[in-house]
Amino acid sequence: YIANSGFIANRLRRDFGIDAEIMPPLVLPERYRVHSTRESVLFVNPVAEKGVEISLRLAEERPDIPFNFVESWERGSVVRRSERVRRAKNISWHKSQLDVRKFYGRAKLLLVPSQWEEAWGRIATEAQLSGIPVLASRIGGLPESVGPGGILVEPNAPLDDWLAALSRMWDDKQDATEALWCRPTIS
Repeated sequence: YIANSGFIANRLRRDFGIDAEIMPPLVLPERYRVHSTRESVLFVNPVAEKGVEISLRLAEERPDIPFNFVESWERGSVVRRSERVRRAKNISWHKSQLDVRKFYGRAKLLLVPSQWEEAWGRIATEAQLSGIPVLASRIGGLPESVGPGGILVEPNAPLDDWLAALSRMWDDKQDATEALWCRPTIS
């Protein structure tokens, strides 16, 4: 058996008595690697399970930061152009796209405030291929996929904790430099 993270391997062992080898998802660097202008926060898949409420609140609290919200696989519960999004002048809303490099090409950091147990967090790996750090929930396999390349916050933490982490990554010029964030060892 194969699991895509230690988190899933542990679940398989606990729930089914299955021992699985861990093999993280294959990510082809040439499909994601960019040189980023580091001018915005990127949030992909704006649905409840992926933390859209936290993302909206962060954007509302930090009107000085441009946010790119990009739709993804889930269509039904997307907060499409809600009144909150229209009021927040710092949120740009985008339809899903096969080639996400243009969004990574503007990202200073990737926001992944997931509220469900992600098996891995492939999007973190994709962003980190370009040295883009990740602000994510400490849930499921996200701690493994983010590793030393970002900051983890408890998914149900108060907004102030999320804001402090965002501010550290956005405002502190030294913390936000590519050199301080570990790139994955994928070549």
